[in-house]
Amino acid sequence: AYSPSEDAVHAQAAKMLAAFESHWRGLGLDKLEAAIKKQAVVEAPKKHKKKRAMFNKVVAIEGGGENKPGLYFVLHYIPDMEWCHLCEMRQVGVFPDTYKNGNHHAMAGRACWMLAPEGEGEELDVSA
Repeated sequence: AYSPSEDAVHAQAAKMLAAFESHWRGLGLDKLEAAIKKQAVVEAPKKHKKKRAMFNKVVAIEGGGENKPGLYFVLHYIPDMEWCHLCEMRQVGVFPDTYKNGNHHAMAGRACWMLAPEGEGEELDVSA
């Protein structure tokens, strides 16, 4: 459905676009824009390492020393504050060589850990 009035509108729009492009080139902004894009590519900011969520994780404390146990469970984690409430874990034995049915145990010989009973274990508030 062709309409002569639409043709006039398109012709006027083409004139306005040509005038704008001419004015833009006259200002030299196209060169400035290209220079800015080139500089942005050269000076691209380094991506920050994404922080890992600490929900339901088992962690070790850096610099804990010999008087601190090896592992803690993250009981509460607040991501925006990067804060954790940790509960002590204790070793309760090692995994057996085989299951009760005689099949080889994949975790054979590795330590078994569990949360320390409430009131007995140490609880810490630390930054993540």
